[in-house]
Order: sequence, then C-alpha cells, then structure tokens
Amino acid sequence: DTYRAFNNLDSPITKYLQQPLYFEVKLRSTNPEVSLELMSCWATLENDRKSLPRWDIIIDGCPSPKDPFPVKFHPVFPDGRVQYPSHVKRFEVPMFAFADDKENLKS
Repeated sequence: DTYRAFNNLDSPITKYLQQPLYFEVKLRSTNPEVSLELMSCWATLENDRKSLPRWDIIIDGCPSPKDPFPVKFHPVFPDGRVQYPSHVKRFEVPMFAFADDKENLKS
C-alpha cells in the first residue's frame, strides 16, 4: 500500500461547497523512464480509507462518470520543483459534502 493520510496538523480547513480543492500526487523517484498513473481516488467521511460512504473521484485514471462536478486535471511542466512532469499529477475537485454528514451540513 502506498496510501498516506492527510496531515491533521493542517486541519481544519474551511471550504464552502463548490470551492476548488487542489491536489498534487508525486513519485519519489529520480528515474526519468517511469511515469505516475493515477488510477483511483476517492473520499470517505472517516480517516479509514475503507470506510463507507465512499465517493469515487477518479476511476481507471479518468474523472468519475457519476460525478456531476468532475475532477479537472491540470498539466504539469518542469520548473524549480518539478524535474520530471511524468512523476506528478495535479487535479482539482469542487468541495462537496456527503448527504449523511450531519456535522458539516448543519446550518
């Protein structure tokens, strides 16, 4: 498994529905011959990645066809932080809430 949980020191973050959330995923490799393929990404209410409910954001490397506000992938170019663009994926997801999330859906 290569999953690593979000750092709780950075939270809570205040975001409103439909505001973009920006993500970056990168390989820790110096081999220019390898490429990062982001096959799946999903959200859960709990820190446990296997918990339910679960909302698929990326399926088989593509935006989820079930999502009315699909993920947007951003191009990556070499710069001071990125030596190999094929090692990095950047995307944004509009902020959403689970219907069962009473804590964040209260008025």
